[in-house]
Amino acid sequence: MIYQTIVLLHIAGALASGTVGAWSLVTVAKRLSHFFQLQAHLLAALATFEILTGTTLAVLSPQMTAQSLCANIALYLFAVAFLEALLLQRTVGSVQNTRVLAPVAFSCIVFIVVLSAGL
Repeated sequence: MIYQTIVLLHIAGALASGTVGAWSLVTVAKRLSHFFQLQAHLLAALATFEILTGTTLAVLSPQMTAQSLCANIALYLFAVAFLEALLLQRTVGSVQNTRVLAPVAFSCIVFIVVLSAGL
């Protein structure tokens, strides 16, 4: 029962991550910089949620290995780090306001550090 609930939560988080990721790509393409800070925060929160639920599933699943868990997390973090870097690059190019730039930069740097430490 707990395993199925966590699977559903994990899938819901994955769908939300995909939606926010697609929304981020659209806003970057359209240069809608007023959404970048919100998107950076949403991506970070969803990534944290996905890693926690994914790790919990790995612990509860007798079939998942530590190697496959690490590979899945690295792939997911790479995708999120790419989106965060894209948001950061566009924020630097379009916004001079550090109130918007700082959270996007911080989120991007954290994901790059976590990704590099995991590899």
